[in-house]
Amino acid sequence: MLIITLLTALGMGMPGAFADDVAEIRRCDDMYAQRTNLAKAQDAGDCYRQLAAKAKKGGNAKLRREALDWQFMSLFWVITKFQNQPAERPAIDEGMAVSGAMVNEFPTLGFGYYWRGVFVSHDAMEKDRGSSTPTNLFKVLGQLETDFREAIKLEPSVHVYGPQRALGAMHTQMPPLVGGDKRLAERLLKAAYDKGKKFSQNHIFYAKILIARDKNEEAKKVLNNLLAMKDGELNPYEPHRIPAIETAEDRVEARKLLESRH
Repeated sequence: MLIITLLTALGMGMPGAFADDVAEIRRCDDMYAQRTNLAKAQDAGDCYRQLAAKAKKGGNAKLRREALDWQFMSLFWVITKFQNQPAERPAIDEGMAVSGAMVNEFPTLGFGYYWRGVFVSHDAMEKDRGSSTPTNLFKVLGQLETDFREAIKLEPSVHVYGPQRALGAMHTQMPPLVGGDKRLAERLLKAAYDKGKKFSQNHIFYAKILIARDKNEEAKKVLNNLLAMKDGELNPYEPHRIPAIETAEDRVEARKLLESRH
């Protein structure tokens, strides 16, 4: 259950310790578990935001960092699942502002750089939507590369090797004319896949770059491996997502990619 990470951050070992915080964590987690409902996703983000502020006031840096991660995940859910809706733009703006502040507050941790790169990229893509030329994305490519590389250097395992996945996905999509490098993308996505097989997105993104490089048989093996794994082997405990939702979506995409290869 999602509460495990935050309970660990609280140092839950003494009976009755931090009872108020535990109740608040459970309340946030319950809302996040219902995040397919936009209002619940937004409420979860607000709840984690308040928890992070409380942790800062109490001097609990570990709890603050975990609560911020959950706040980012709530915002990320909104901007990826509710595109072109009124909630998208405010979520992007909040994500950029808070992740930027986190880089200053936790300069030796990779998660601020990672999430800043994520939200800045979505900001650019939202602004470019409907345009034939991704002008805004081109403008921030250098910043994104810097942020993701800094995250890889400081904390490569954040969001289960998310910096490698994000940077690899970026190079997969970028044309060579503006710096896209599919060989580099393959190396990055293979690293994420090799180190984080429990995270279904690593299978999907690695398969996509293999397909883009005409390595169809290798891609099929990766996708079939994902489909063969049991839910308990995929994200049995992962601090940023509930397997029942995202893993099911990734299995559907894996089947579609396999069908497209026949």
